[in-house]
Amino acid sequence: MFYDTKKVVIVAAAAILILGVAGFFLVRGLRGREPAPTVTVVSEAERARANRLRLARDYFESGEFQRALDILDQILIADADDEEARELKALVVDARRAEQQRLAAEEAERQRQRDAALSRPDDATLRALQTQQAEAMARAREAEAQVARRLEEQRRADEERRRVEEEQRRRAEEERLARLSAEERAREQRIQQLLAEGDAYLARRNFRQARDAFQEVLDIRLQDSAANNRYHATALARAARAVYEENPGSAEARAQAIQFSNRAIQLDNQLWEPHFILGRIYHDTELFPDAISSFRAAARLNPDNAAVFFALGNSQFRARQFRDARQSYEATVRIDPRFENAHHNLGITHLALEDPTRALEAFRFAAQVNQNDARAHFRIGSILLDRGEVSAATTSLQRAVELDGNNATHHSRLATAFFRQDRLPDAERHFAAADRLQPNNATHNYNLAVVRFDLGRNADALRNVRRAIELNAEPAEYHYTLGQILEKGGDIDGAIAAHTAAISRNRSYVRAMVELGRILGEQRMHDQALEFLRAAHRIEPNSVEVNTNLGNVYLNKGMYNDAITHYRRAVDQRPNETVMRYNLALAYIGGSRFAEAQEALNHVIRLDATYWVAHHRLGEVLVAKEQTTDARRVLQQLLQRNPQYAARGEVEAILAGL
Repeated sequence: MFYDTKKVVIVAAAAILILGVAGFFLVRGLRGREPAPTVTVVSEAERARANRLRLARDYFESGEFQRALDILDQILIADADDEEARELKALVVDARRAEQQRLAAEEAERQRQRDAALSRPDDATLRALQTQQAEAMARAREAEAQVARRLEEQRRADEERRRVEEEQRRRAEEERLARLSAEERAREQRIQQLLAEGDAYLARRNFRQARDAFQEVLDIRLQDSAANNRYHATALARAARAVYEENPGSAEARAQAIQFSNRAIQLDNQLWEPHFILGRIYHDTELFPDAISSFRAAARLNPDNAAVFFALGNSQFRARQFRDARQSYEATVRIDPRFENAHHNLGITHLALEDPTRALEAFRFAAQVNQNDARAHFRIGSILLDRGEVSAATTSLQRAVELDGNNATHHSRLATAFFRQDRLPDAERHFAAADRLQPNNATHNYNLAVVRFDLGRNADALRNVRRAIELNAEPAEYHYTLGQILEKGGDIDGAIAAHTAAISRNRSYVRAMVELGRILGEQRMHDQALEFLRAAHRIEPNSVEVNTNLGNVYLNKGMYNDAITHYRRAVDQRPNETVMRYNLALAYIGGSRFAEAQEALNHVIRLDATYWVAHHRLGEVLVAKEQTTDARRVLQQLLQRNPQYAARGEVEAILAGL
C-alpha cells in the first residue's frame, strides 16, 4: 500500500451516485407523462395478453430468444403469477442457454485454432490469423447492428399492433353506437363530450370544473348496463384524480380519491385508471407494497402504457426491489424509447444492482434522447471516473457543468477528475466553485485543503482543513491531513497531536500510525514510535511503509536483526527500490554481516550506478572484509567518476590508510 497526499475524499459525490439523488430523479417525469385517458373495453387486457403470448411463441420458435423474453417479461411484470407465461419463459431460457453454450463452444474451438497458429507462426499463418480476427470483428459489428435492427423492428411492430388494435376498437365502437336508438346514442355522445371536457379541465388544472363534468356523467343513465358501468367507472376514476391532484397533501382528499377509485373498480374491473390513481396515492404516502400491487393491476390492464410501467418501477425502487424495478424500467423504454427519465432511472437501478456497465449504457441512451440532460452526462462521467477512464470522464463531467453550472456535486466530481490527472489549478477552481455553491460543507473544504497543500499553498490549505474539522470533526482523514500540513509548516508538536487525533477516531488507520511513527522516530522518540508502528504492523504486516519505518527505528536503536527483518519484508515488496535496499545494507553493516551487506550494496549499484554513497559504503565493507585491493578499486572509481563527492575527504582518508 503506497501512501501519499493525493487522497481526495468525495463523500458527497459517492453517496449521491446510487441513492442520494435517485429519489428526486425517480419521481420526476411522472406528471409530465400522465397516461392518456382511454375508455377500456371489457377483455381488452386478456386479448392483449393473448396477442403477446402468441408473438412470444413465434419469436421462440424462430430462434429469436431475447425478443421472446422481452415480451414475456412485460406479461410477468403485470402478473407475476401468470403460469402460462412462466412456463414459456422457462422454455425460452433453456433454449437460449443451449444456444449460448453452442456458440461458446464454437468460439472456444476457433480460439484454440488461433492459439495453435500463433505457436507456430509463419507469414501465411499470420495472414490467415489476421483475416480470422478481422472476420470476427466484422461478425461482432454485424451482431450489434442486427440487435439494433431487431429493436427497431420490434418498435415498429409494436406501433403497428397498437394502431391496428386502436382501429379495431374504433370500428367496434362505431358499430355499437350505430345499433343504438337515437336517444341512447345522444346520451352516450354527451357522456363522451363531458369526459373530454373534464380531461381538458384536468390538463389546465381547473379541478372544480373537471369534477363538475365528471359528476354530470354520473347523472346520465344508459340502458346498456355494461356501457353505463364503464362510463361511470371512467368518470369516477378521473374524478378521483381531480380530487387528489387538487390537494395531494390532504388526508381527506386522499380518502375521497381512494373511495372514488374503489367504486370505479367495482363498476368495471377491466379499467386501468382507478388502479393507477390508487398506486399514485399509495406511492406518495410511502405505502409501497400497496402501490406496487395497484400499479401491477394497471399494467396488466394497460400493457402498452409507458407511464404505468415507469410508475411501477418507481415504487419498486423505493421498496428496494431493484431487480423488479429494472424490469419495469426496461419495459418502459421498450414501449417508449424516448422516455428520458426512464432511461435515467434504469441507470440508477443498475447502479443499485452494482452493474455499472449496464448503468453506463442506460445513461448514454438518456443523453441521446436529450443531449442537454446534465444528469445523464454527470452519471456517465462519474462511472467512467470510477472505471479509471479519466480523460473520457472529464469530457462528460465538463459537459454536465456546462449544462448545470449551479450544481456543487458536478463541480466537485469534475475537480476530482482534474486532480487525478494532476491538473491541480483546474481541480482547485472547481472545488472552490463547489464550496461557493454549497458553503459550510466539510468535504469541499477538505478537498480544497488537499489540493492547495499539493500546490504548496500551506496557509490556504491549513485554513481549509481547520474549517473542515470545525464543520465535521469525525473523519480521521481530516486530522491526518492537518498533521501533514502542520509538519510541513514546522509545527511538529501540532502534527503529532493531529495524527494522534486521527488514530483516536480510527483505530485501524495505518497511514496515520505510520506518519506518527515516522515523525516520532525522527524526533528520536524511538519507543513511542515503535508503539504506533507495531500497532500498524499488526494490521498490515506486509505494508512497505510499515516495515520500512520499523526498520528505520530499529536501525537507529541499534537493533540490527529486527531492522534487517523488516527491511527484507519491504524489499521483497519493492525489489527495485534503492533507498530501502541501501538501508538494508546499513543494517547488515551494523550487525557485522558484511557478506550480505556487500551483496545488498552491489544490488543498489546495479539499480543506480550514481548512488554514490553506496559505492562509499561498499568500499568500507570491503575494507572490513580485508579485501583491500577491491576496496581501493571501488573507492578510486568513486572519486574518478564523481570528483565533487560530498564525503570526498572521508574516502581519501580511507585510501590513505590502505
